[in-house]
Amino acid sequence: MIALLLLAGCTWAPAHLLGDAEHEDQFALAAHGHVLAGTALVATHDGVATLHALAPTGTDLFQVTVDAGGAAITSPDDDLAARLRKIPFDRDLSVLYRLRCDAPRCKAERWRLVRRPDGWRVRGPGGPATLVRDGDRWRLTDPVRGYTLTVAEGGS
Repeated sequence: MIALLLLAGCTWAPAHLLGDAEHEDQFALAAHGHVLAGTALVATHDGVATLHALAPTGTDLFQVTVDAGGAAITSPDDDLAARLRKIPFDRDLSVLYRLRCDAPRCKAERWRLVRRPDGWRVRGPGGPATLVRDGDRWRLTDPVRGYTLTVAEGGS
C-alpha cells in the first residue's frame, strides 16, 4: 500500500507546450570568463525553433535552427560556430521557449522538469540543467559544460 502511494506521488504531469510564437529578447551567454550578449530573435513554428542572435550593433552573431533532427548552427565566425555546436540548443530552446510546467514534476517531449526551491532541474538529452526565473529573466545553467544562458523577455 505504501509503495502504491509513493508511486502515485511520483507521476509525471504533462508540461504545457506553448504555441507558435515570435520573441525579441535580450540574451547573455556566459562561459569560462567570456560573455556573448545581444538581441535574440526567436521563432517557434510547427516544432521548429530558430534563434537569430544579433550583436548590440545589429550585426549577425549566429543562427541556430532546431528541429527533430537536432540543431544546426551557422555564424560568420567559424570559431564561434564550432564552440556553439557544443551547446545542446535543442534542450535549451525547448526549455526556454516551448515548455511550461505548473506541477512539481513534468515531462514533455524528451525532457523532465522537477521543481526545486531554487528553480527547475531539467533532465534528458543534452544532460542536466537548472532553470531559474528572476523577474522577466530566465537563467539556464549547464553545470557539465560550464555555461549560463540568460534571456530577458523583450516582448512577444
